[in-house]
Amino acid sequence: MRPVSSALLALSLAFVACSSGSDGDVDEPRPTTIEVSAEAFLGAFTCESLGLDTYVVTLEDTEPEEVNDAGVSVVPELRSSPPTLCERTAVFGEVRPDFGIRAGRQYRVLVDGYDQAELTPAEPGSPLLNDTDGARVEPAWQWTCPALRAEFRQTRRATRCTPLVPIEPSAPSVTE
Repeated sequence: MRPVSSALLALSLAFVACSSGSDGDVDEPRPTTIEVSAEAFLGAFTCESLGLDTYVVTLEDTEPEEVNDAGVSVVPELRSSPPTLCERTAVFGEVRPDFGIRAGRQYRVLVDGYDQAELTPAEPGSPLLNDTDGARVEPAWQWTCPALRAEFRQTRRATRCTPLVPIEPSAPSVTE
């Protein structure tokens, strides 16, 4: 074997040895994320028993605003989750330095719940939703969750959310 090839082979093996987990798979860097699932806010209810079809999560950055030397905010822009089916989880991540959550910052979690499934955001990233006819739809329920600090390469999950008003299941439809 030629000396250059031997050196490259040794370097490659060293890289694999340093980046492999105990099962031999290469470890991928974990993203920084905040997750919100219905279990965090439904309490004793289920999606079905409450009549919840869709929810939207909005994160509010609770840290002081940071500005650069030009006086421009350097806090990343946050958007609300898209309408999320009750059985699914809404996930926020660190997308770019100017967009998404940022490790080390703290976020308050707000949840709007809807008893309809076919809803679309009024604008991309907006917590305001419209029905299929374009009419604005108000949330049937709202919750707030304790603030979470986004930790570098960790997943934080919302828990112990409380309703902003007492929760009542949707009234069943009456047909004659």
